[in-house]
Amino acid sequence: MSEANSPKLEIGDVLSAGFGPLKSRFWGLIFWVGIPLMLSYLVLLGGATWLFFIKFSPFFMAIITKEITALEFSDFAPALWAYIAVLFIAFIPPALARAALFRFHTTGKFKGVFFAFRFGADEIRQYILLWLIIITTTILPTATLIAGIMLAQKLNFSGFMVGLIVLFFLFLPIVMVLFAIRFSLAFAQTFVEKRLRLFGSWRLTRGHFWVLFLAFAVMVILFGLLSLVVNTPANILFYMQSETGWISDPQILADLDPAEIPDLLRGTFLSTKTIIAFWGVMVMGTLVNVLQITAYSGASLFALRQLTTGPSEPVQNSNKQE
Repeated sequence: MSEANSPKLEIGDVLSAGFGPLKSRFWGLIFWVGIPLMLSYLVLLGGATWLFFIKFSPFFMAIITKEITALEFSDFAPALWAYIAVLFIAFIPPALARAALFRFHTTGKFKGVFFAFRFGADEIRQYILLWLIIITTTILPTATLIAGIMLAQKLNFSGFMVGLIVLFFLFLPIVMVLFAIRFSLAFAQTFVEKRLRLFGSWRLTRGHFWVLFLAFAVMVILFGLLSLVVNTPANILFYMQSETGWISDPQILADLDPAEIPDLLRGTFLSTKTIIAFWGVMVMGTLVNVLQITAYSGASLFALRQLTTGPSEPVQNSNKQE
C-alpha cells in the first residue's frame, strides 16, 4: 500500500469519536446503560462483596486480636477464594456495558433485553477478552517476578532478587502502557468480527502508537479528574465518620476490647453516613464509568474502522432512540 493510501489516524478525530456521543446522547446513555450497569453492580458485585466480608471478617478479627501470629494458608484461604470470586464477578457488568455500547456506536440505538443490556455471545467474548488482556499484561509479568524472587531466595542471590524487584517496578508501568495501547482495538475488533481477537489489534496499531497513546491519555486524565471530583465528598464522609479513626488505621482495633469490636464495625458500616456515602460512590462511580466506557469504545471503534476500511467521519450517534 502506498504512503498516500495508507490509513491515518488524527488525534482530534479519535477524541471526537469518543467524546461526541457524550454530548449528543448524554441522558440516553445514563438511562439505557447507566441504570442497568448500577443495578448489575448492586446485585452481582454486592453479593460477591458480602461473601468476601463473611469469609474475611473472622480472619481480620483474628489478626486484630492477635489470635493468629504465624499465618498459614489455611487461615486466609477462605478469604482468598472469596476475593477471587469477587474478581470474576466484578468484570461481568463492564463486559455487558461494553457490548451494549458497541451496539450503540454501530447502530445509533439502544437495543437490549434489560434496558440496553443483553446476555449473549458478544458479552461472553468481551468478558473473556478482558481476562485475556489482564492475564497477558498483569498476571504473567507478576508471576514471572514472583518466580524469579523465589528462585533467587533458593539460590541465596539477594542482590539479584533486589535487582529483579527494582526492574519490575521500573518497567512494569511501561510494559502495561505499551500493551494497553497495542491491545486498545481488541474489544472493538472482537465485537465487529464476532470472534476473539487479541493480537489482531497489535498488528493494526503498528505505526499508530503515539496517536492512540495521546488520545487515550487525554481520556484517562479527564476521567480520572472527574472521578476524583465526584467521589471525594462521599469518601470524606465515610472516612471521617469514625470517632476512633480505625478506618484509616485498623491497628487501633487491637487496643480495644475484642467484645466491643463487632458493635463498632456494625455501627460504622450500617450508619446513615455510610449508607449515604455508599450510594454516593455507587451513583457517581457508575456515571463516570458509563461515560468512560462510552468514550473508549467509541474512539476504539472509530480507529478500527479507519485502519481497516479507510477514512470515515467520526460517528456522533445523533439519531433518536426508536
